[in-house]
Amino acid sequence: MATTKKSVFETLSKVDVSAHLEKKGQFTYLSWAWAVMTLLRHFPNATWKVHKWGVESCRQPYMTTDAGAFVQVTVSVEGVNRTQVHPVLDNKNNTVTKPNAFQINTSVQRCLAKAIALQGLGLHIYAGEDLVQYDQSSDMPFAGAKPTPKKNIPSNGVTTGHNPNMKTGGAKSTVSQHNYIMKLREDFMKLLGDTKGLNELTKIEKSCKLETLNVKEMTKQQASDYIEGLIQTYAKVNPA
Repeated sequence: MATTKKSVFETLSKVDVSAHLEKKGQFTYLSWAWAVMTLLRHFPNATWKVHKWGVESCRQPYMTTDAGAFVQVTVSVEGVNRTQVHPVLDNKNNTVTKPNAFQINTSVQRCLAKAIALQGLGLHIYAGEDLVQYDQSSDMPFAGAKPTPKKNIPSNGVTTGHNPNMKTGGAKSTVSQHNYIMKLREDFMKLLGDTKGLNELTKIEKSCKLETLNVKEMTKQQASDYIEGLIQTYAKVNPA
């Protein structure tokens, strides 16, 4: 019996990216170098193009607008083209109207990683789509479950069904914990927007003494504390 060939998206979306995330300041990124390596490992003929603007004799890899400068990258895999536009940012993630070479190069790398994500690799990091589901035998509640906070939040918080006190808290955190954290973070950003959402996330991360969101560097206890903080804060700011 002939087997059906998996699509590019189906193949790349099943790759676990959790151990290759980089946290810079308030933002979390997928390592662009690892994204390229993984893409070429699965599809060695894949290509990408950094778009350029300007007259033929003086073309540049960014475009300028009143809102700031932008870069654009297209990744082509087996005849499927995915294009991503990314703003040029400074080291504080503010938009730049007159970028330098380092800022342009950094933005191109981030744009490339996001264009690869459009092909399926780690797309849920940027789009809030948790592609993995877990049953109740895992380390934390079912990934699709949400707390049911009341309008008047008790002083001791909402009941989440999550036990933040891990008996094996010193062990390394798990992939399931990490993916649940990323889903909760995406919910935060959707609800509160960039500025307020990032401020709240930063407060929680500081309270948990987190310096990274890399699953290989977090302990189970840190991940558990972070999950609890995310759920409780989400309930307070969204008392539906």
